[in-house]
Amino acid sequence: MLSYITMNPSGWQQNTYAASCSVADRVLFQCLKDNPNLTEVYLCFDSDTAGQSAAKRISDKLFTQGYKSEILVPTKKDWNEDLIMQKEGEQAWTEQSYWLLWQQLCSPLSA
Repeated sequence: MLSYITMNPSGWQQNTYAASCSVADRVLFQCLKDNPNLTEVYLCFDSDTAGQSAAKRISDKLFTQGYKSEILVPTKKDWNEDLIMQKEGEQAWTEQSYWLLWQQLCSPLSA
């Protein structure tokens, strides 16, 4: 969420944000219940299958409850990777991706 806001700072103070930290919708619908003045929802999940399946499922649920929604999809896997690419360029993103992959491959296996 913070990466998305960093990339789209215009008017962020006038909006309400809720981070689900998963593909569940409980946080979002509690936020809508607590803020009955909200009528539009922008869904910003990861671009992978799980994230986009959740976005579609939640968008359909929002529609049945009378909310307008839009699914926003990051270019890379998630909004943080898009932010890194925006700030440091494709070269830095690629280097960071290789570093993270190397760390995963070389980390000790846990029992």
